[in-house]
Amino acid sequence: MNRKEKRTGLQSILSKIDENCCPNFFLTGRSYSSLEKKAMDLADEIQRRRLVDFSGAKQDFSIVIPYFNEPKAAKSFVDRLAESISIARDCYYQYRGIVIIEFDKEWSKRGVNSSLRTVFDYMKTRSELCFILLAVTGKESGNLGTIYSELCSMDLWLPLEVESASPEECADYVKATAGHFKLSIPEDVSEALLEMFRQRDETNISNEEAAESLVKQILFRRLVNSDHSPEIDISEISYLNGSANTHLSRQIGFIKDNR
Repeated sequence: MNRKEKRTGLQSILSKIDENCCPNFFLTGRSYSSLEKKAMDLADEIQRRRLVDFSGAKQDFSIVIPYFNEPKAAKSFVDRLAESISIARDCYYQYRGIVIIEFDKEWSKRGVNSSLRTVFDYMKTRSELCFILLAVTGKESGNLGTIYSELCSMDLWLPLEVESASPEECADYVKATAGHFKLSIPEDVSEALLEMFRQRDETNISNEEAAESLVKQILFRRLVNSDHSPEIDISEISYLNGSANTHLSRQIGFIKDNR
């Protein structure tokens, strides 16, 4: 849904940046999955446009930064980050590449502290790297601006908002795709579907991805059960609620995801 337009917008932004003159990026959005996909697209475009003079065994890697508020934990994370950079460097003299750091959602609520500044101080010493930071937004993300302000005080950062499809767009997508397969959704089921999208927590899985997953699930169940009814009933959309609290099990980067 609108992926082509989003990619075109990203290409337009990067086309204004000269080769080997890449800024760092601060991505915000309502869903970790959307942020991760956008970060991967961004990394691919940076590589394709040669905005970074790459050197190393791996051109990019990602790591999660858990919430902490003590110097010892900050040093532990910096050590993990340095270890990951060393692994990506491999036998090369220096690692020059992209490091994607995904903030635990607690950072969005609490903002910058002295321990996080320790991490930022380390990042500042690695000017040969391009950092892409990901932060999820929500009802309690009022302190997110303090993180971006801190970043801007030490280097060149470009903020990018990762937009999510609206509940109405997602419900329309399900209905349109169902119609393509000659299936219909009764009015009461359609209203229930829209309400489910409005109530979903997108933190882990975006509504857009949930919509695509729901359609695949409906079609698969009908194929397996040989169900030829032209109408989709309420039980078939209940899977959407089940995906609301799905936790990402993906391992990210060289370090296990402990989010």
